[in-house]
Amino acid sequence: MDVKNYSPLKNFIANLPIDTLSTESKIWYRYDNKKIHKPITSETEKLRIGYRVQVQISDDYLVIDSIKTEIQKILPNLPQYVIYEPPFYKLRIGDFDSKSQANKYLNILEKNGYITSRIIIDKLE
Repeated sequence: MDVKNYSPLKNFIANLPIDTLSTESKIWYRYDNKKIHKPITSETEKLRIGYRVQVQISDDYLVIDSIKTEIQKILPNLPQYVIYEPPFYKLRIGDFDSKSQANKYLNILEKNGYITSRIIIDKLE
């Protein structure tokens, strides 16, 4: 080993898994190249402010993915979003224009055991 050019940070980065952010497409990929989250850019997408229900926050993607599958069974017609803000993954559902619409689904989630869910203001696509 070349001690002079050794860097623990470079060694750590070199051994990281393929989970990365592509600079060309600005899309997060996981090992299976599954699209997780596409950042919102005002030039390419029309945005509006609205509400979503944040169901769970975790640093473990598998936990979020498991809950996402369960929520799909309870509320099959609602869009689901997994957002990665290091070091956490956040599971959010819905595209609501009013807080009362979001509150309706928050109550459904709470009745199904997701008592830590909350309504958040978010940029909707």
